Amino acid sequence: MRFDPDDGELFFNEEMILSEESSKICFDRFMSWSHECVKNPGMWFKNVMPDSDGDSKIPQIAGLIAGIGLFAGLVGSLLCLPVKRYDLIPWIMGAAMAVIGIVSLVFPVIRGAKVFSESALAIRIEGAIAVLGAIGQVVIKMVVPYDNLLRFTVIVGLELCIVLVLVMTVKTIGIFNAPKSIYREEVQATCVGYVRTYESYGTDGAGSNYYPVYSPVFEYRYGGELFRSYYDLMINGKDAKIPVGGTCQIKIDPDEPERVMGNCKKYAVTPFLFAFIGIVAIVVLAVMLMANK
Repeated sequence: MRFDPDDGELFFNEEMILSEESSKICFDRFMSWSHECVKNPGMWFKNVMPDSDGDSKIPQIAGLIAGIGLFAGLVGSLLCLPVKRYDLIPWIMGAAMAVIGIVSLVFPVIRGAKVFSESALAIRIEGAIAVLGAIGQVVIKMVVPYDNLLRFTVIVGLELCIVLVLVMTVKTIGIFNAPKSIYREEVQATCVGYVRTYESYGTDGAGSNYYPVYSPVFEYRYGGELFRSYYDLMINGKDAKIPVGGTCQIKIDPDEPERVMGNCKKYAVTPFLFAFIGIVAIVVLAVMLMANK
């Protein structure tokens, strides 16, 4: 079962309006879990690593390689700046995009254990764009003259921004389309309680800031089997609106019936912002390129 009352990150009870005492228990439980993750990285990896079918570990390993590839590409590109080896950036970023793209094409249904995911089609399209972006970086390195450093760097950045905009646009569309492409089944569910936890949204001089999130725990039947689960994307706040014993219609993923659709539009905000920033960067770089003819 996806819902585990012993999950250290989550606090389960049947209070629709969370009491001050329960709120303290919830926060203390979350902080204790956070500290355990810091002391034991294996707990953190287990929480964020994607699920896989059967006992195969290949999808998890591939997903980890893709994440490391992106991080290595960004770090490697930054390290090229102080030593003024700008000519290496296309090779490094091209390799990183190729790794991410191939993983997305081969393993399009890698999903985190507790998060919303796009459809396999959207992920494959993003992978294809990343692979084409990698090829574009190689072409730039082979074709664009290196005698004008500013022009060369701007063209490299322009191509990267175009890839970013295309990937994030597809991701945004895929998220908005999730109610049709992923969460295709609607079932009647009963609220049996609530899970609550906290999410960090930044830091200030006094330390970390957290905000509470919650979800009803739904009990429902699908395919002759009984499930208990909660929203893939929890709701901001701590006080519930559905009473214990109340019923409602929820949308689930028929391929993984423990996944319950939360607010997909909320999840689309980040890729939409990245796409917007990418468009602004494209305009700025295009102006710089034209000015440097």
